[in-house]
Amino acid sequence: MSSLPALAARMAVSVICVGISCAPPDTQRIPATGSAPASQSGGGPAPVSAQQASPAKVSIPLPPGYSLTDTAEWGNPVENGDRAILRRGNEVIDTVALEFEVVTVGKDSLIFLAVRHHTELFIPGDSSSGYESFPTEYIFWTPSSRRELRGFLPFFKSDNSSPIVSDESVIHYWGIATPAPEFRVYAMRYDFRTTRVDSLFTHVDDLASDYRYYLPVPRVSDTAVSFGGLRLDKTTWKAIGRDPPPG
Repeated sequence: MSSLPALAARMAVSVICVGISCAPPDTQRIPATGSAPASQSGGGPAPVSAQQASPAKVSIPLPPGYSLTDTAEWGNPVENGDRAILRRGNEVIDTVALEFEVVTVGKDSLIFLAVRHHTELFIPGDSSSGYESFPTEYIFWTPSSRRELRGFLPFFKSDNSSPIVSDESVIHYWGIATPAPEFRVYAMRYDFRTTRVDSLFTHVDDLASDYRYYLPVPRVSDTAVSFGGLRLDKTTWKAIGRDPPPG
């Protein structure tokens, strides 16, 4: 993928939905513009060993020339997981959270969840306490650019959107519209190939949880996408019912 679509500054998404009888989905296209490097926030990259890289203990398909190495753990009082160093040849791209894996989009573009670490000890003066590390932003990376998803996907919030990317290079996620304390929540999808955006209002939520997946990761099938039990038709992006209760 040679260019990256960017969100127009004044783009608004308006949809109407009552129960599961909804108006046609709001469909927009994000115009293509040049890509600019995204700024980094919060701490520094998770430490990279100066020694020779060791292969990661994971099996994630990547484009030729890319690799994951140096598997380790990341953690803080709220959440924890595994991380690895993402490389292109000998170049270090970033430290990534393996819970989201690394998703290939197009020929050699990638989406990943970056991991950062605090530069101060968890317990001041106690070197054995280590350093907190934590996921920060979902990144869209190409050999010539790096951008945060929240910078161009409408209503995307790194802490709450719970994204998943399908084999068709379509990202499905929860859209969170501000302001607080009551957030309007949308079922969203964005096609990286066509730059098309679809949205459907689902509910209002106070998002009163520190759990990253409080809004569950959407489930994608051949014909539908399920957002927390609400099923949307993949062709029309209209609500078509609810998933049966578990068990």
